[in-house]
Amino acid sequence: MKKLYIVLAFMLCLSGCYFGFPSGEKQDASSAGVWTAIASWEGQGTKSTEAFQTLTDEWRIKWQTKDIMREAGIPGVFSIMVYDSKKSDFMVDLAANVTGESDSMSYVRCKPGSYYLQIVGANCKWDVTVEERR
Repeated sequence: MKKLYIVLAFMLCLSGCYFGFPSGEKQDASSAGVWTAIASWEGQGTKSTEAFQTLTDEWRIKWQTKDIMREAGIPGVFSIMVYDSKKSDFMVDLAANVTGESDSMSYVRCKPGSYYLQIVGANCKWDVTVEERR
């Protein structure tokens, strides 16, 4: 009986690989195109961005922060929240939440659509870019 459950579980895992979109109906974001900037911002403090459109179900947010009170020993604090622009109170991802200087990125996996960012920075200057494969 235990072997039967193992075989069934294995078959279920294998069959899961074949469910979804038939070949050619959906572009695989991980293997097509080059990363292209679709929106970018720079500044200090808090900013709610304008909406931007994504065409794929995987895109990324790159950021860089520089502490402005480094000499005083006070690190910057930085966060990026991603919101669906059609449902402004619906946060779909927390892309960044860092203390101190940072140069990194996060991948966002959501259906194609219209989104905006809520960027929060304290004691830092920041640059943020949204990219998607095109």
